[in-house]
Amino acid sequence: MVPVALTGTADVFERHLPFIYPAHVTIEFGKPFIVKELEPEQRKFAGAYTRSVIIEMLKAEMARVSQEG
Repeated sequence: MVPVALTGTADVFERHLPFIYPAHVTIEFGKPFIVKELEPEQRKFAGAYTRSVIIEMLKAEMARVSQEG
C-alpha cells in the first residue's frame, strides 16, 4: 500500500464554487508498506494506520509550507 497526501486541492474548486481555478497542488507519495508485514494490532486496523501515516505527511507538508513563507 502506498499512502498519498494531497494539499492545495481546496484552492482548485471548493473555495470557488461553481468555478475551477488554477492552484498549486502538492501530491506526496509516502513510503510503501505491506499490510501483512505490519504489527498484528496495526494490521487489524490497517485503515487507521494508513490514515495516521497520511496525517503525519500532511503535518510535515504544512510545516514546510509555513516555513517557506
